[in-house]
This record gives sequence, structure tokens and C-alpha cells, in this order.
Amino acid sequence: MSDAILTLVAAILGGGLVLIGDIVARRAQWKRELRLLLREKGAEWVASANEARSVLTGARLAGRGLTPEEDLKWGERARASSTLYTVPGADRLDAQIRAVYSTLSALNDALPADDDTWTRHSEACLRAVKDFTDSLRKEIGAIR
Repeated sequence: MSDAILTLVAAILGGGLVLIGDIVARRAQWKRELRLLLREKGAEWVASANEARSVLTGARLAGRGLTPEEDLKWGERARASSTLYTVPGADRLDAQIRAVYSTLSALNDALPADDDTWTRHSEACLRAVKDFTDSLRKEIGAIR
């Protein structure tokens, strides 16, 4: 009888250890997937922001405003930020995302402005994107 109880206890402990190991492995896998997803969606958003700056710079160099096709791209940027916000942890990047949008808007408003104003807004936009990228890296690294 005592052998049966000992076997039963060993089986329960063994099963518990397997369950704990499985939980730890699944949690580690989920965190890896979260890091990858945050990196992927963050990179897509940065590419979108850089494209916006590039389009504005092209329009500036051509001496014109945005074409209707270029203007429609703002919807794509909104979609990129919307998908980024669906990733857990991205909400902690809200201030940096808003800063990039603010500098892009200021850059758009500066299309007809003098060169110094344009350069100041363009550099502010670059800094805001870099700040976002730095914050994204920190956020990805914080997922443990």
C-alpha cells in the first residue's frame, strides 16, 4: 500500500513539474513572439514615417504641395500606427508616436516656408523618429 501511495505522489509531483515546465516554455515563447511583433510593427511604422518625410521633401524640392495621391498616403500611415497600437506594450510609445506625427504635420505646414524654417522642422522630424526608434528598442528589450 505504501508503495502505491509513493508511486501516486511521485506521479503527481512529476506531472506538476512537467506542467510548470510547459507553462514556463509557453511564456518564454509568447514573449519572443511579442518582441518580434513589436519590432515588426514598429519598423513598419518607422518606414511609414520616413516615407512621409521623404514625400514632403520631394514636394518641397519640386516647389509644390502634395499631390492627391501623396495626400492619400496619410491614411496608410494612420493604418500603420493603428496596427502598432494593437501590439501589447506599444501604448507606452504613445508620446513618441505623437511627437513624430506632430513634427510631420509641422513639416507639411512648412512646405511653402523659407529654407531655415523647413530645415528646422525637417531636423525635428528626424530627431522625433530617432527618439521613437530608441524608445522602441528599449521597449523590446524590456520584454523579459
